[in-house]
This record gives sequence, structure tokens and C-alpha cells, in this order.
Amino acid sequence: GRIGWTISGWIPNRVGYDGLSPTIHDREHGWFGPLPEDERPRVVDPESGILFTANNRLVPEPQAARIGRVWAGPSRAYRIRELLESRERFTETDLFSLQHDEYAQGLAPYRRLLEDALADRGNFAGAAETSRILREWDGRASKDTTAIPIVEAFRRSILGGTKVAMLERFQEKNATVDRATAELAAEAIREPPVLAAIRSQDPDLLPSDHVGWDEIMDEAVEAAIVSKIRNGDTTWSRR
Repeated sequence: GRIGWTISGWIPNRVGYDGLSPTIHDREHGWFGPLPEDERPRVVDPESGILFTANNRLVPEPQAARIGRVWAGPSRAYRIRELLESRERFTETDLFSLQHDEYAQGLAPYRRLLEDALADRGNFAGAAETSRILREWDGRASKDTTAIPIVEAFRRSILGGTKVAMLERFQEKNATVDRATAELAAEAIREPPVLAAIRSQDPDLLPSDHVGWDEIMDEAVEAAIVSKIRNGDTTWSRR
């Protein structure tokens, strides 16, 4: 009647470095046998009574760092948890349906941002038709939908613009970084804090000489509309 999760196999006991890059092996750096069993990452009898994983991080950072630092985003795990919490009992067919659930949880916040932005930019050519497609979308990544490419174009643009702006804002004083290098470095910034920044639209997160949040949003909305205009009838399966 108990449940638990852990990771099987031999886990190295790294000392003096985190495994992200090579290092010399000496008395203070390297692998020193297997990780002690009491330090193995595990979740046992969670209070919720539910266990699930979508390659997301399941344990606190210090424990998780023992096995890696790159995890899937939380959106799919959130959706699985939402479905598991929706009922007490599941049949095999229920779990099969859950495994094949098409709801695009990761795009939901960007859909809301885009819908609000389009409402404020009704004068943009193509805004009305783009808004209609979003209103009629059921939020699923079904093969016949034409909405996902639009929302994904918006997502890529607003994430990219915000990351570069934040990198410029918080880089060392007097540092000179060209646009291509900044875009490459921005890829290392994970999505959740960037989305939080977009939602807050805090002016302190942008450089004083940078374009403002409205301009970043305008560019992303235009990217979404252009995607609709160029490929408005192209379904998700074709894309």
C-alpha cells in the first residue's frame, strides 16, 4: 500500500565538482565510489498520494543535482497531476487516455498573453482573424488545429526578445556583447523565470536604453499574425 520513486543504477559520488565539465582527478576532485544509498534521490509516500513524472525534477535541487541539472519543463507534469487529481480511481483505459492526452499545457499561458495583446492591438492588420482562431481553439495539439503554429510563433518571439533584454540588463558594466553572442547566451536562460518576467512587465528588468515591454509584445504579436497569414490553413500535422 505504499508508493515511491527513485532512480535505479550506480550513481557516482562526485566530490569537488558538479560533473558539468571535465576536471583533474586528485584527492579533492573526482568520483569516489557510488553515492551512499541514504543520499540517493527518492520520493516516498508523498502527501498527495500521487506519483508521476514527465522527465521533470521531482526532488529538491541539492538532491536532484546528484543525477543532473537539465530537466523537462513543468507543463506536462502539471497536466498529468491535474488529470490524476481529477478522480479517485482509474481503469487501464483511463490511464491510456491520460498517456495520449493532447492538451497543450505548455502553450496555455502564451495563448492568454496573445489573446490579451491582440485585444489591445485591434488596429494590427490580421489581428481580428488571428483572435478568432484562438477563440475557437480547444487548447489541444490535435492534428487538424491551425492555432498552435500561431501561438508557438508568438512564444518564440516574446521569449527570445525578453531573454536578450534581460541579458543586457544584468550583464557586467562596460561589457560589450554583440547581438549574435547575446542571443546564443540567452538560450541558457530557462523558460519559467522568463515567463514570470513577461507577466510582471517590470520595467526594472529591461535596460534603461532598451525598447520597452510594449515593443517586445508588439514584435511577438506581429510574429504570430505573420505566421497566420503565411500558413493560416496549414494544420499542425502538416506543419
